[in-house]
Amino acid sequence: GELVFETELSFSTAGVRHRFDLNRSKRTNMAMHIERRSCRLSRTDTLPVGMITWRGAWLPEIFAKWFTAGKSYRFAGYLASSDDLQVSSNFLVCPPRDPDDQVLLPMVPVRFVFRFDLNQGCDHVNFLESISRVAREREWLFQAYSAFTVRTPANLSTAFDRTNPLTIEVDVVPDNSTMPDDLPLAEWH
Repeated sequence: GELVFETELSFSTAGVRHRFDLNRSKRTNMAMHIERRSCRLSRTDTLPVGMITWRGAWLPEIFAKWFTAGKSYRFAGYLASSDDLQVSSNFLVCPPRDPDDQVLLPMVPVRFVFRFDLNQGCDHVNFLESISRVAREREWLFQAYSAFTVRTPANLSTAFDRTNPLTIEVDVVPDNSTMPDDLPLAEWH
């Protein structure tokens, strides 16, 4: 008899249907010399439009300096971002305050720019618009311990404020399992 290989696999997890079509997109695992193709075709929102999301945050200045060019790192918590630039700006309107209503110093406004790989996508981000209680927030949530690599660090020598924040650009690692478990952890994001 002739040996026949199925090129498509379908299954559902947590109410999301996944379909893997081995003939549509290819990814090579060099360690095992296996070629595989994977696509999440059941949702049209598996990656953000423009392959970019933003996050607005206030960080202690010393932690903004921690993000240096080329540094790969993980963040231990869940990490929210949005594909709507204005949403990130909304988080920069007011600096955080301590319980005694005093402005915490020295905090700096930072806009994180997350850049996704067009060919490899991202296995550890979820689009929450359909389940969010905040309509039109366009939230993309990275899983805990997601990995990133700093593309462009903040330039603290330039003028900045909440309407013109520091910018830190990071590349989203497409597959967390390809990065070492012991990467440095970002304390703030």
